[in-house]
Amino acid sequence: MPTRSARKSSAQSDLFGAPAQAELFPPPPPDRYVPKPEYVRSAFISHLQKLAEAPDWWIWHDFEIKRFRDEWPQHLADFLPDRQEAAEWMAKINAEIARLDACSPTERTPGRFTARALFDPPWRIPGT
Repeated sequence: MPTRSARKSSAQSDLFGAPAQAELFPPPPPDRYVPKPEYVRSAFISHLQKLAEAPDWWIWHDFEIKRFRDEWPQHLADFLPDRQEAAEWMAKINAEIARLDACSPTERTPGRFTARALFDPPWRIPGT
């Protein structure tokens, strides 16, 4: 009967090596979902249209502004396989961002497109 140390060494010999019959199994799936480039281009077009239609930044809430300015463009650009195409889309988005920055006042105008103005009942006395 083999000793304990002999059993351990024989049981662990393939533990970190190549698994036996690895060629019989398909490779593991990729770690994350990668969308097709045409879907990413469509999302860029949609995002660019939203920015182009806006008269200024203040038609959106603050969290949406952060998403439109900082998060979405870079997130979409990371999915494009061609770095040159991603740079071209980012240049278009940055041009629209610069336009919105130039035409937007530095502060939100009270009562204009705010949640209070949109959801208060019409019979409410303004300023109360």
